[in-house]
Amino acid sequence: MLYSPLALAYLATHTPDHYKITLFDEYVGEDLDPNTVEADIVAFSSLSSGINRAYELASVLRKRGIICVVGGAHATAMPQEALQYFDVVIKGEGETPWKEFLADFENETVQPTYYGKMNVSLELLGKPDRKYIHPSYHYPSLMTSRGCPFHCSFCYLTVYKNR
Repeated sequence: MLYSPLALAYLATHTPDHYKITLFDEYVGEDLDPNTVEADIVAFSSLSSGINRAYELASVLRKRGIICVVGGAHATAMPQEALQYFDVVIKGEGETPWKEFLADFENETVQPTYYGKMNVSLELLGKPDRKYIHPSYHYPSLMTSRGCPFHCSFCYLTVYKNR
């Protein structure tokens, strides 16, 4: 892979310090064995191209009592499908609902779906915590905008925006 993914690095920025974070990136060969994971929460960010692997992992993790959360393009477009495999779906931009989810987790009031605003200002995001990005990526990614102001009929975001 050439460009590093930023979604989970941004979530790390918005995770309180009392959480221990470990990031696995299967795109660079870090295979996650769901039978050896020691965690209370496992969060996934997935496009449609990787969702079947995410479903496979979450199915095993949930049987072990680990809360599984998914966000990303596929979960935003297909939340009911994702809820068959995950405890929680975060739709839209994930940083604000991630904070809400963690607060609910600590209060034992987790909801099945959380909603993030679209077209979030980059000023509100802070900087991605790059120490979690695997060093084998050739180029660091840079985010210059978030979301899209258009409503193209072929885009999954159109479905989300019209709800």
